[in-house]
Amino acid sequence: MPAARPPGVDPLFLKIHDAVLFQITSGKIAPGQQLPSVADMAKEWKTTRPTARKAYERLMNGGHITAVPRRGYFVRMVDQVTWNMSAAGDPWATASAGRTVHELTEVRVVAADTLVGRERIGALLGLPPDGDALCRQVLRTIANHPRELASYYLPFDLVKDTPAKSQDLPGGLIALLAELGYQEHAIRDVNSARMPDEQEAARLELDPGTPVMVTTRRSFFTPGDQCLLVRHSVYNPHGAEFIYETTR
Repeated sequence: MPAARPPGVDPLFLKIHDAVLFQITSGKIAPGQQLPSVADMAKEWKTTRPTARKAYERLMNGGHITAVPRRGYFVRMVDQVTWNMSAAGDPWATASAGRTVHELTEVRVVAADTLVGRERIGALLGLPPDGDALCRQVLRTIANHPRELASYYLPFDLVKDTPAKSQDLPGGLIALLAELGYQEHAIRDVNSARMPDEQEAARLELDPGTPVMVTTRRSFFTPGDQCLLVRHSVYNPHGAEFIYETTR
């Protein structure tokens, strides 16, 4: 039995949505191809512009099309990106392998009471109340599409005299901590989905109404089983796949 239509929903805009979506998923409309204007779509379906616009907005929210100011609506062009969340080190290494990538890094010092998700970074890293953390925020793109906004936090006193403060860090933070005598031995991920804030939506170039995948990873190191690195990542969900693997 077909699912009941929600009260107050115009069935015609859903029919338009379903028809266009079928053309996209069947390949009749190619990625990057421009769709008819709202006015032309309304004329084709013998309906009003608001009804046609609702259909396009629903397609945008589903990640199927995008709106380009003063140009119109286009089928979204997104490469499939697989994030291997079980890999040692940073999942970015597997997602970016063999692709044209770019990173834009900003480095700053933040106080222990800075919120990361729902928790304070001081509690996550075991900092004293007056302690500071070094934050490296990285915007990562693949084929010119923003894919991840990642913020890395470390105890400032631990890395203040290391290259962690520089924008360019070729070896990565896990390798840097290893040089300081700390070996990563365990991780703990907390995953969630939510709506992005204004900055996240702008930097990831998300259409209105698009949710994001969020992961907060705590990395624990020996000696001492201490959390020395927190990675808070906000992912563009379009074309994204997340893999976790365990062995028994």
